[in-house]
Amino acid sequence: PPEEAPPGTSAEVLVATGDALLVIDAARCEEKHVGASPVTRLAVAPNGAMIAVFTEDGTLVVVSADFENTLSEFGTGAPRDTPPRQLVWCGADAVVLYWDETLLLVGPFGDFMRYTYDEPAVLLPEVDGVRVITSRSLEFLQRVPDATVDVFRIGSTSPAALLHDALTHFDARSVKADDNMRAIGPEQMAQATMACAEAATHEWDHATQRMLMRASAHGHAFTPQADAGETAEAFQAAIRTLRVLNALRDYRVGRPITAPQLEALGADAMVDTLAAQGQHLLAIKIAEYLELQAASRRVVQHWAMAKVASNPDAPDLAVLEAVLSKLSAMPGASYASVAEGAFRAGRQRLAAALLDLEPRAGEQVPLLTQMGEQERALDKAIESGDTDLVYLVLFHVWRQGDFKELVRVVAGRPLASELFVAYCRATDPELLKTFCFTVGAPHAAAQAAFLDALEARDGGPPPSEVVAGRGAAAARRGAGGSAGVTAACRALSAASEMYSRSKERVGHARACDEAASLLSAQRELEGATGERLVGTSLADTVASCLALGNLKVALRLQRDFRMGERHFTWLRMAALVTANDWEGLDRLSKEKRGAPPGDVPLGAFVDACVDASAPDGVTKRFIARLIDPEVRAEAYERLGDARAAAEARAAAKEGGGGELLNRLGNNLLNRLGNAR
Repeated sequence: PPEEAPPGTSAEVLVATGDALLVIDAARCEEKHVGASPVTRLAVAPNGAMIAVFTEDGTLVVVSADFENTLSEFGTGAPRDTPPRQLVWCGADAVVLYWDETLLLVGPFGDFMRYTYDEPAVLLPEVDGVRVITSRSLEFLQRVPDATVDVFRIGSTSPAALLHDALTHFDARSVKADDNMRAIGPEQMAQATMACAEAATHEWDHATQRMLMRASAHGHAFTPQADAGETAEAFQAAIRTLRVLNALRDYRVGRPITAPQLEALGADAMVDTLAAQGQHLLAIKIAEYLELQAASRRVVQHWAMAKVASNPDAPDLAVLEAVLSKLSAMPGASYASVAEGAFRAGRQRLAAALLDLEPRAGEQVPLLTQMGEQERALDKAIESGDTDLVYLVLFHVWRQGDFKELVRVVAGRPLASELFVAYCRATDPELLKTFCFTVGAPHAAAQAAFLDALEARDGGPPPSEVVAGRGAAAARRGAGGSAGVTAACRALSAASEMYSRSKERVGHARACDEAASLLSAQRELEGATGERLVGTSLADTVASCLALGNLKVALRLQRDFRMGERHFTWLRMAALVTANDWEGLDRLSKEKRGAPPGDVPLGAFVDACVDASAPDGVTKRFIARLIDPEVRAEAYERLGDARAAAEARAAAKEGGGGELLNRLGNNLLNRLGNAR
C-alpha cells in the first residue's frame, strides 16, 4: 500500500478478467465492474487513491480506489482491437496512453494533448510525472508545479511573483522594487520567501535557480523576526536539495531526477544507488554533506569491496593498506563485510587479515566458520562471551560429520566443552556418553546414565532410547514395571562404575549402588504386597512395610541401608499411631531397658498420642512416666486435665529437691544398666 494509506492496510492485487476486475488481498477476493466493456489495460495512481482502466471499446475510465465513484470518462476513439501499448499515470494528475508513435495525455477534466514520436518509446512512470525514453532521447513529462505557477504565471500577483519582480527591479535600481515589497507586506513575506525557495528546487536551469534563491534571500531580509527561523530552514533545505540535484544531473553521473523523486527515493537510497554504480566519490560527498553517517560507512565498505574485486593481481599487503587507509578513518565501518568480499574473490589471506581487525565477534565468527578457520572462530566466540556464537561454531563442525574433528576443536577449551555437554545432556545422552569418554570426562557420562535411570524408573523411556528411535518400545517396557526397574538398575550400575573412576566421586558411586539395591528391594516388595513402592524413598518404603505389619522386612531394610535407629523408631511410632496400636506403642516405648530405642524422648510419644486423639488412659500412662513434673503438668494441660496438671505443679513445688534426687537416681540406674 502507498505511504498515504492508513496503518493496517494490506496490499491488494487487481486482476482484469473478462468484463470484471478482481480485487484480491490476503483474506478475500471481490469482483468489481467498470463500464460495460471488458478491461484491457489498468494502472494505479502513485498515491493509491485512483485507478485508470482502458476498456475494449476505447474508453478511458478513472475510478476511485474503492470503485465507489467514477471520476472521469474519456473516449479515445481508438479502434476496438487496438489497446494502447502502455497505460501509465503522469504523477497523480493525468493519465498517459501510448500507441505506436502516438502519445495521448488525458487530464482530469477531459482535456488532452497529443504527442507524436517518429520512433518507438517506453514510458516510465514517476511520482510526479512520466519519463518518455526513446533510443535517442529522454524526456520528462510532468504537470507544472504550483510554486512555479505562482512565480511565473503571466499577470500573477501572488506574493512569490511580487517578490521575484521586486528582486528584478532591485537589480535594475528601480523604485518599483520598494512598491512590490510594500505590496507583499510583512504578513505574507514568509510565504513568498518559502515559495520562491520551493520553486527553485523544481527548476533545471542553474541561472533560474540562482535568481529564485536570491529572491528568497531578499525576502528573508524583510521577514518578521517571528517567521525568520522557519524561512531560514526552508532556504537551507532548498540549498541542500539543489546542490544534490545538480550533482546528480551532471552528464557524467546521468541521474536526471526531480526534487519530489529525490524525496520519495530518500537520500540514503540514492547514496547506495550511486555506490552500486561505481560513483563512490560522489556518493561519499553527498553522504557527508547531508550528514548521513551510516550511508557514509556503507559507501566506504562498498568501495573497499570493489577495490578488492577490481585488483585480483595486486599483492594482498598493498590492497590491505589501501583499504585500511579508508576504513580506519570511518568509525563503525565493518571489516567483516569487506573480508567476505575478499573471501569470495578467493583471497583468503586478505580476508583473514581483515577479520583480525573486526571488533564485532558476531560478524567475525560466522565468516571464519565459512572459511574453514574453526579453531580461530571458536576462540573468537569464547572471547566474546556469547554462548550462541560458541554453539554456532560447534554445530558447524558437527554438521560436517567429523566427530573426531569436533573433539579435537573442543579439547583444551573448557567453556566449549561444557556448553556441548549441556546440549547433549538435554537432547542426546547417548552422544554425551560417547563425547565424555572421548574427552576424558566420565563424571558427565555418569550423570547422563543417572538421568537415564530416573527416566526408566518412572516408567518412561530413557533419553538415549528416545534419541535412538526406540522410545515407543521403551515406553511399553517401562509400563510393565519390572523391565523398567531392570533398565534403571543397569543404568545406575553403569553410573556407579563411571563415578568410581574418580576418587573425588566415590560417594556418588556408593549412592548409585544403594539406589540400585533399593529399587531391586522395592520391586520384590511390590510383587509380595501389591503396593506401589518403586520410586519411593527409603523412609517411605520402610513406613509402608511397617504399616503393613511387616516388621521383619522393615528391620532388614534398616540393616541393609544403614538407617539410623532414631529415624527407624520415629517411623515405627508413626506407623503404630496410624494403626491405633496403643499396646504396641507402649511396648516400643519400653523396648530398650524401659526406654524408647534410638534415644527418642518419651515426650514424643505423648505428643503423638495427643495429636492422634488417643484414649486418655493411654496418654496418661505415658505422661506418668515423664520425669520432669513441669513437663508432666504441661502435658496434662494439653490433654485437658486441669486437676492432674495442678497436682503435678504442686508436687513440683513441695518436693522439688526429692524430685531432683529421684531423677538423678533414675539416670544413674539407667547408665549402670547400659554398662552391663
